[in-house]
Amino acid sequence: MATLNNLCVSARGIYSHIRPGRQPDARKDFDRRVAGAYNGENRPVSWTCGSTNIVMKFDRMGRRVEYVETVGGTTNTHHRFVYDGYLCVQQLDAANNNAVDLAFGWDPTEPVATRPLVLQKYGQYSMFYTHDGNKNMSELVFFQQANGIAAYYEYAPFGAVTAATRSTPVTAYDFREYNPFRFSSEYADDLLELMYYNYRHYDLSDVRWLGYENEELVSVSINEYLFLLNNSSLWVDYLGMHTSSYYNKYNNPTYAVRRRGRHINPRAKRMNREFCGCVCKICEKGKWKYFTTQTMGNLSNCQPSNAPCPSDSIWVASWHTHGGNDPRYDNENFSNDDKDYAKFYNIDLYLITPGDQFKQYIPGEGEINRGRL
Repeated sequence: MATLNNLCVSARGIYSHIRPGRQPDARKDFDRRVAGAYNGENRPVSWTCGSTNIVMKFDRMGRRVEYVETVGGTTNTHHRFVYDGYLCVQQLDAANNNAVDLAFGWDPTEPVATRPLVLQKYGQYSMFYTHDGNKNMSELVFFQQANGIAAYYEYAPFGAVTAATRSTPVTAYDFREYNPFRFSSEYADDLLELMYYNYRHYDLSDVRWLGYENEELVSVSINEYLFLLNNSSLWVDYLGMHTSSYYNKYNNPTYAVRRRGRHINPRAKRMNREFCGCVCKICEKGKWKYFTTQTMGNLSNCQPSNAPCPSDSIWVASWHTHGGNDPRYDNENFSNDDKDYAKFYNIDLYLITPGDQFKQYIPGEGEINRGRL
């Protein structure tokens, strides 16, 4: 099977981890033709490379329920997925009246099933999975013992397939390709050369978790493997989505947001995206202290609820940036939607503008211009 990486460039470019002008020499082949779009939960929903386009859809539980690949406007692959909880139990052929293409059975002996045990193709061919000690799928064995092994895999330490064979071609299907569950018993997206782990995608070649939220981890350094800004005693990744200064507390909420704004506004302007979060207070040694959380939105919207306050703190305000200068918007001032949000929740709202202005809106009182960041 041809991969999108072979057709164009490495899928890592889709996620814009390496910014123009900042990449090491080994990354000079970075191709900006590859583009990705994300939904409000930062889940990837589309890729484009030349005439090849991939679109994914997710349900309200964050499960991927549809996958469509088109080339030159012609649909090559159209799958839908059926789940039992978060376990994929069927892959449907949407181009064939949603006929069951593949069906999967999961290990019932595990409290939380994590290993597929059975695969069926069109209800005709039944096969069993075998696994190694690291829960990687190693062999796919036909139901009839005489037919032998349908597919066999070997892996490098971090998941790259080093060997794959089709031992007994007793059918027209090559189950090395048709079988999606491989490394760590997770779903392989062959065209993208990525592993799908429900929330995130994993790049086997780069040994990295990919997603827009990770951009912050490299925004202050060329080190792509930087974790919590190299300071795990002061920063936390509360939901596995964004870095929060949970332990970086201040005496008042305004100063907490100002510090956050100084850190994030250069990136917000560069990407022309809104960033936002909550201002939380927590009692520490008999005194109230304040800290901020953070998530990323799109060009004109960001939801602080995507970065809630931890359960041991109290939500007291919200903050957001307005991205970069854009003639379509008055990004230097609160919008009516901003004010309506503050009134609805009856909380203060802070704004950081492209001109590095720092403003506060208090429901019932009005705006306060707190000057430059």
